[in-house]
Amino acid sequence: MKRFFEEASHARIYAQHRPSYPSSVLETVLKFCREKPHFVQDLAIDVGCGSGQFTQTLAPHFKAVIGTDVSKAQILNAQNTIKENSITFEVHAGEDLSFQADSSVDLLTCAQAFHWLDAKIFYREALRILKPNGVLALIGYGNAILNRDAAMVPHEQFYNGALHDYWDPQRKYIEEKYKNVDLPFPYIRVDTLCIERHWTVSEYVGYVRTWSAYQNYMKDHPGSQVLEDLQKKLEVIYADTDSALEATWPIFILMGHNPAD
Repeated sequence: MKRFFEEASHARIYAQHRPSYPSSVLETVLKFCREKPHFVQDLAIDVGCGSGQFTQTLAPHFKAVIGTDVSKAQILNAQNTIKENSITFEVHAGEDLSFQADSSVDLLTCAQAFHWLDAKIFYREALRILKPNGVLALIGYGNAILNRDAAMVPHEQFYNGALHDYWDPQRKYIEEKYKNVDLPFPYIRVDTLCIERHWTVSEYVGYVRTWSAYQNYMKDHPGSQVLEDLQKKLEVIYADTDSALEATWPIFILMGHNPAD
């Protein structure tokens, strides 16, 4: 598993600025889960849970929920901010599901984290712990689209210019919206949902600050004002108060039932 987002400061801004999923995502996943008869909503595990944004949405629908992440700082942040009695947060590598018994999990999710995992190991463990007809759901969102073409110019220059050499190769899976990812059993894709946010420029720049590539860039260029320069350019573009910054992220979901046979 690749290791990112682990420093305490990064975990804090990640929790503060990452966009959350709309309720339609969980509704879509649960509808798919219930397609099989006798689906029981006892236990859900959310792998690579980060600050617990998606994990928290599972709590009202399952008797118990476990969120796991390789980052101690992310898990500590989740434990300190999410107070749901049904949720347990634990530090584990994404592929490490050895803490869970065979055929014991109803829903296994991985939101915006699967591309960091060793797929072969993760799938082997998923097949082991999922109940017959239990569901594996990989969820993610692609690159943001801003509502002004003029804003996309400095945005793309920043993403593909200054940060070009600092994106991990695994990032391509997000850019491709998991088009080249297959589950270990029959599955469906859902590409009809999106995240939408009306933000100030400052709020959007806070989100950009969470990018792993930016964090890597700053380690090599301490004191760089490259993000501040992006903010200034966006502030000029969105200077008129009649048009707020609107950001849209396309959502993709891959879901499959563990075969019963």
